Amino acid sequence: MLQRVLEDREQILHEENLAAVRAMVLYELYEATSSTADSWFGHITGLSHLLVARGPQMYDTPLARAVFEEVRYPLMIRCIMVHQGYPFSEAQWRTGPWASSPKGKEQLLYDHGFSLASILHKLDALAEAAQDPAKARDPMHLIDAMKSIVQLDDELEKYKKIYLQDSMLLSLSKSELPFPDWTDGGPLLDEMSFHLEGLVMTWWAIKLFLMAASSQLASKTQALVNHLPPPIAGMHKRISQASGDEIRNHVGHCILQSIPLVVQENMGQFETSRTIFPLTAATFQFRNSEPETEVCRRLRTQIASRKGFKFARGIE
Repeated sequence: MLQRVLEDREQILHEENLAAVRAMVLYELYEATSSTADSWFGHITGLSHLLVARGPQMYDTPLARAVFEEVRYPLMIRCIMVHQGYPFSEAQWRTGPWASSPKGKEQLLYDHGFSLASILHKLDALAEAAQDPAKARDPMHLIDAMKSIVQLDDELEKYKKIYLQDSMLLSLSKSELPFPDWTDGGPLLDEMSFHLEGLVMTWWAIKLFLMAASSQLASKTQALVNHLPPPIAGMHKRISQASGDEIRNHVGHCILQSIPLVVQENMGQFETSRTIFPLTAATFQFRNSEPETEVCRRLRTQIASRKGFKFARGIE
């Protein structure tokens, strides 16, 4: 179906086709026809082709806007997973669809996710260039990557200060006390409360992936610090200090302690679907730590068995 639509410009512009492809993504998410996320990501990839074919200026009607805004979340996840933010990280895709109306706080957070995907792509290019002695001696790409990391980190902290300060989870994360044990039940979140706490968990996931990438970059480039200009060396020091094991583990633990709150029996599938990305981030962080790995495994099993997301078991 999608291939036929993409070959016909008139069909591309039909909003009914946009909604139909979105329905396919939802079907795969909730029915989980595969034990892995491959089918889900496959539909998201197909939908991204349709979005690009339509262009960034074609989402000013209520239906098109609603579909586009809803799919930016799974699309952001896919871009982060494959380390490729283009084209959705480009300015025209950040502004064009909202030319006639303001962008909500969830969409602003997704912008940061697309920026993260672009940074991961830059770091992949740096790693590849390191294999070439001629390119490895050029510090410009390294400097550009570090500037992008610092800028995104600043933007995430600013976002937290503006939009997330009323969060219960964020308040708990600032305390030295452990989170309440919500394994067998917890406070029932209303729609507005869950929306905020879901944003916090997504924020944590983006932050955790950014810190992991920052830590890896700082470690691999430590030998170059003495050869960098002082301002750039200072930037390298900041990245290194802000992405240490302790702070990454803290964010990972916050995610793991929060997930039971939204996989209770009284929470719906939509709420649970918003835990898969944060759980993926925490699973990556604790991939070499057996106690946390077991917690991640147990949470994946709960999500798969209680809510029907079979591919949750395959998260790695």
